[in-house]
Amino acid sequence: MVQQPILCHAPDLDASLTCGHNEIMPTDFTKTRERRIVFVDVDGTITDNSGAVPASTPTAIRQTRERGHLVLLCTGRAYRDIPEEVLAIGFDGAVTNGGATVVFGDKTLLNQTLTVEQATRMLDYFDSNGLQYIAQTTGLTHRSTNYVSSMEQYQLMLSAEGVEADFSEIIDWLGLMPLIDTVDLNTITKAAFVGLDPELLPKAKAELGDDFYIVNGSLPNAAGFSGEIAPPGITKGTGVEMVLDHLRMSKEQAIGIGDSHNDVDMFEACGTSIAMGNGESVLKEIANFVTADVDADGVELALAKLGLIEPSE
Repeated sequence: MVQQPILCHAPDLDASLTCGHNEIMPTDFTKTRERRIVFVDVDGTITDNSGAVPASTPTAIRQTRERGHLVLLCTGRAYRDIPEEVLAIGFDGAVTNGGATVVFGDKTLLNQTLTVEQATRMLDYFDSNGLQYIAQTTGLTHRSTNYVSSMEQYQLMLSAEGVEADFSEIIDWLGLMPLIDTVDLNTITKAAFVGLDPELLPKAKAELGDDFYIVNGSLPNAAGFSGEIAPPGITKGTGVEMVLDHLRMSKEQAIGIGDSHNDVDMFEACGTSIAMGNGESVLKEIANFVTADVDADGVELALAKLGLIEPSE
């Protein structure tokens, strides 16, 4: 019997990060025909739009690991921004910051940051175009000065138009972040930005060119349109490939489960891909199959269909 640790922190990044679980979860390879490795997104896959985790998902992930398979998070979020309820499930590793940070067990495989010149150019672009944003780092995530007030104004605007909207959770989340003027430019790994212009992403790509990897964003309850910016050549897919190389596992053994545009690269790096029922159409079109919505036991049903766990009654 081989034991795999529950990932509760990224020790090479910050040894003080813990999720309150330090037990060891056994993996019994006699229960499986072939070992698989599952990369699973967070927002819209493990959690729903309100941030809740369906009761079936933790059980399904733990059963998958008990049967000898590996399960890793694969998210655009910084590690510190992953909800405690998600971390408490237990994972073998994590691809975070959209692929800029890769951890397996207690080993950090990658912690890629933007250069100071890239970070400065990116932040200047955001500020000169009146965009709100968060900058993820090797430590804390920082926010633009007016992000909170802009979210409050956006909510009031929607209410005036008769649209029900409650951004209290994301406003509270943003309020805990330090302001961008305190960030160390040497530590920025990725940024997410929002704006009301439908051409937000094309304009950013045209202005910033090939110096960055820019993709549609997946910020929960983003005001208007959103995008994500990472170092060039860094994606969720490159993070997946790094883990596979480290473990000497093949693409065919890898499974990706996700819901948004920034999961396309993860899907391309995995031999099997499953789109959530609540996922974007671009992902459903390239997936091997589409499972149920996140709040309709989508993760559990996907793992059961692949034969990694027994279907629940």
